[in-house]
This record gives sequence, structure tokens and C-alpha cells, in this order.
Amino acid sequence: MAKSTVNRELALLKHIYTKAIEWGKVTENPVKKVKLFKEDNQRVRYLEKGEIKMLLDTCKDYMKPIVITALYTGMRLSEILNLTWDDIDFTRGIITVRITKNNEKRYLPMNTELRNTLEYLKKNCNLDSPYAFCNSKGDKFAKYTISHRFNKVIKELGIKDFCFHCLRHTFASHLVMSGADIVTIQRLLGHKTLAMTLRYSHLSPNFMQSTIECLRFGVDTFWTLEQNEKSATKEQVKESICNINAISHSGSLAQLVEQRTLNP
Repeated sequence: MAKSTVNRELALLKHIYTKAIEWGKVTENPVKKVKLFKEDNQRVRYLEKGEIKMLLDTCKDYMKPIVITALYTGMRLSEILNLTWDDIDFTRGIITVRITKNNEKRYLPMNTELRNTLEYLKKNCNLDSPYAFCNSKGDKFAKYTISHRFNKVIKELGIKDFCFHCLRHTFASHLVMSGADIVTIQRLLGHKTLAMTLRYSHLSPNFMQSTIECLRFGVDTFWTLEQNEKSATKEQVKESICNINAISHSGSLAQLVEQRTLNP
């Protein structure tokens, strides 16, 4: 179990005891002094576009729609497997996520690729099941089953430190790199706070470099100033030579000295 999950459960337990004391049900909070784990906020890697293609090419047919849904919605695996056809509104292009981690419904738009995938799945699914993703008996897939089989595919591809939940990271990261604002991404992911979403906004070094290269303030730097000074000096020398030649032809070098004195 992840440290973050333990912390959430412990925080809930502390809150329950606090309320129980207020209501006079208990006299003390036995978990009051239990310290939370220090969470590791290391940024988890996301899949590049080339890796996404390899993943989809390797996945079995029953797995592909699940992976595509994760990539285009950022939904958790449990949320995807709980989806019923009633949750998918093809007319409006909206998915309603009813069973969520924080028990709050959220509404996710479908893009063309996801809509086509789910429409094909519904049309070609011969099972009379309410679930969008189900096994041959019409029962929804078990979370462990999909997670385990997904890990086997990842291992086969040689991708390190990646699990199904990292598709959620991939969704958010590519949205950020496409220019989506962080608040919109927060709403799509269903995060309570913006701080949680910022953990998903890690960007590829190449994208960050290309972004910085867009900056052009038009300011003079020390080397452009130096180049300008050198150019100015060359022009002055050139002008002087022309003057010397012109005056030499008129017959007097003294005139040059006098001219430069009067017009420095």
C-alpha cells in the first residue's frame, strides 16, 4: 500500500475519532499522536508518443479499449472498470464518472478517437452486460486481473517503473505539454487541491527547452554590443580612408587635418 494511501486512511481515522469525542461517544483519540508518513513526491515518468504506440500495438484486443480510455480521460483503473453503458452519453460526448475516489461525480468529455473506440466496442460486444468493460461472462473485469496483465505487457516492452496508474500521469503530462491550463486538468482528474495536480505536470526536458527558446526580448547582450562597436570602428576607418583619398586628389593633406579638427 502506498504511503499516500496510508496517510489518507489515517487522516480519516483521526477525523472520525475527533467527531466521536465531540459527540460524546468516546473520551480519547488513540491515533492522535500517530505520525503521517513523509510522502515521496518523486515525479513518475510518463509515456512518450512512440511508447504509447508500442503499448497499443502489443495489448490484446480486450485490453486496448481500457488503455485508450485511460489515456484519453486520465481515469483511475477502478473508475474505468466501474463504467456502465448508461454512464457513456454518445449524443453529448460525455462520460459520467459516478464511483470516484473522493465520492464526487465528475463529467469528462470524449474526443473523437475515444468516442469511436467506445462506439465500436458497444456495437461489436455480443454480451448483454451493463458494463462497458467485461469478461466473457458479462461480469466487469477484476482490477487485479487487468493490472496484472498490463504489467506483463509493460515488462515485455522493457518499460521500467511503469504501472497502469501511470497512464493517468501520461494523460496529465501530455495535456500540459499541449498547452492546457492546470486548473482545467485539475477538474478533469478530480483533484481536491491544485497541489495534487502539480505533481502530474512534470514536463519533458525537450519540451521545456523548446518553450524557453520562444523567449525573445530583443535586448543587447555583451557580445552584440561588442560586435556593434567593432562594426562602428570599421566604418570609421573606412570613412577616413575615403577622405584621405579624396583630399589627396585635391592636393593637400593639411586640409584633411584641418577638416578633422573642425569636424571631429
